[in-house]
Amino acid sequence: MSCFFSLMLSIGINDAYGVFQQHYQLNEFPDVSTSLISWIGTVQFLVMTLGGVFSGFLCEHFDTRLLNSVGALIMGVAFIGGSYCTTVPGLMMTQGFLYGLGAAFPFVAATATPAQWFTKHQGLATGIALSGSGVGGMWMTSSQNWGSNMDTLMNGLSVVGRLAVGFLADITGPLNLMILNTVLASVALLVFWLPFESVAMLYVTDLLFGFAIGGIVSVIPVVAAQVFGLARLPSIMGLLFIGYFIGGLLGVPPMSALLDNVGHRTNYTSSIWYMGALPVCSLVFLLLMRVLITRKLRVKV
Repeated sequence: MSCFFSLMLSIGINDAYGVFQQHYQLNEFPDVSTSLISWIGTVQFLVMTLGGVFSGFLCEHFDTRLLNSVGALIMGVAFIGGSYCTTVPGLMMTQGFLYGLGAAFPFVAATATPAQWFTKHQGLATGIALSGSGVGGMWMTSSQNWGSNMDTLMNGLSVVGRLAVGFLADITGPLNLMILNTVLASVALLVFWLPFESVAMLYVTDLLFGFAIGGIVSVIPVVAAQVFGLARLPSIMGLLFIGYFIGGLLGVPPMSALLDNVGHRTNYTSSIWYMGALPVCSLVFLLLMRVLITRKLRVKV
């Protein structure tokens, strides 16, 4: 449960940044571009993932309880400092950089620890721990409008996805489940969200994508443990966060720029095409990795 709460208060808050963005855009900085405001959450995520490289190394050499305590102190100071900021650069430094730095410690420790402690039900244990980030996202996004309710719904389904896929990964194999969930994420974006003919379709997209992303996140540590071994897992997870870092750069900032410059803040078509292309590219590399491991279809991988 300690891993659950650590992720609830680290990546869970990052998952809820959409609510902060909406508040900043509508109430605090209405004349500032969407793409610039999005960099507050992007900086937070990038620092958290890049800091995870060093945090993973430290977790192998120091008590994780001490590292988590340091991270919690930094996160608290960051949010208190952010509450006094009246500019976007100030929020980038506090809510973005400083909070991301603090969150890097519990993020890595809580992600890697379950796979090291459990062997028989490794996927389920990791899924339960990582469901904390979804719960954190739900807790932070329940503020009182349609946009935040959509975030709450997505985070809620991500909890279901983390638990369900974590359980099934022990039966069918984590890499197999990761591939299936990546297919589901691609379908959610390109088949259901892209046409956007009704609000009902948006809810379907929210449900499917939330479930798929939750499942993907829950099996990443399990796949890493199987490929690289348990002893090196914290440092390997730290290195994998470099991929998260790159994903953060390729995700929200370009999508927000497309929304500002191509969609003029009203047409999301170009942004959806871009976001839909990302899981499709991931799927290609996942299939390649599975082929390199084994070409047999009915094998637990």
